Amino acid sequence: MKISGGIFDMDGTLIDSMFVYEEVAHSYLEKIGLKNEPELEKFFLTRTALELAHIISGEYKINKPVQEIVEEINAFFFDFYANLIQKKEGISEFLKMLKSKNVKLALLTASDREIAFQCLKRNGLLDFFDEFVFCSEHKTSKREPEIFFFTQELLGTKSEETFVFEDALYAVKTAKKAGFKTCGIYDEWCHSDIEKMAETCEIYGRNWKEIKDLFSK
Repeated sequence: MKISGGIFDMDGTLIDSMFVYEEVAHSYLEKIGLKNEPELEKFFLTRTALELAHIISGEYKINKPVQEIVEEINAFFFDFYANLIQKKEGISEFLKMLKSKNVKLALLTASDREIAFQCLKRNGLLDFFDEFVFCSEHKTSKREPEIFFFTQELLGTKSEETFVFEDALYAVKTAKKAGFKTCGIYDEWCHSDIEKMAETCEIYGRNWKEIKDLFSK
């Protein structure tokens, strides 16, 4: 299977972190008096801190500067990422295999830079990546194909030879429409999308060992 570039999501793909979003959402919304807003809690799973801050400040009328809300949200996340969250089993071996084939790798994440670097470095994953792209720094999300094109251009690879590795269906759909090949990885927090992920992605696996075997064929 021809692959010259890989664009990797972080949360739920490289690392087991999705449980944190529920805990942070509950704790932070309770702190600012919005603990009984279930729809807002769901946004913590799919929005950047900047997007959340605009929603909280605008739609929910919390009278704080957007940047202050971003910093507060990130402070809740920081301890988990810096000290607790672990990489997914088999991911290091898969990344080593790709690098042995001279595949260029990029991280494309909705998490902020400082949080991501702390976690990836502690888990021994940081040095696998050639490029790093953070949605918040570009004021966009993975619902917009442009961020995938931008990341691909940094890698300098052909779109038809570039795989996007994701656990989230909405991001897979965006990448697919943009012309990229996609590889889905199972995550228990996205379990309701298993069938749709398997139908949409060129490759889908329940763990990284399974995916590594598929790419080795």
